[in-house]
Amino acid sequence: MVYTLDEETEEEKLLAHNQNYNYKMRDRINELSMEQRLNIKHIIIHHETPYTKNKNGIFLTMNSMNSECLRDVEKAISMCEEYNKYMIQFNDKFNFEY
Repeated sequence: MVYTLDEETEEEKLLAHNQNYNYKMRDRINELSMEQRLNIKHIIIHHETPYTKNKNGIFLTMNSMNSECLRDVEKAISMCEEYNKYMIQFNDKFNFEY
């Protein structure tokens, strides 16, 4: 089989999809509060996913996360996002300012 430069293999498409997913998950985590991010860290520790830590934060290779850990992190992010939306609506309804 001969490939031209414009053709992507299935493996390349899957890799690009995974990288895009990882970037989106990273961005979603970065939008959470520090307390919410700490909960994500506890999930990562619970699943024994290797990570490094320095003064700038926690770093990990998302490809090292098993599917159960990814699923739990995704659920936690979604729950935090829903909570944050609710709190914005609540604050708007009662005109709370911080």
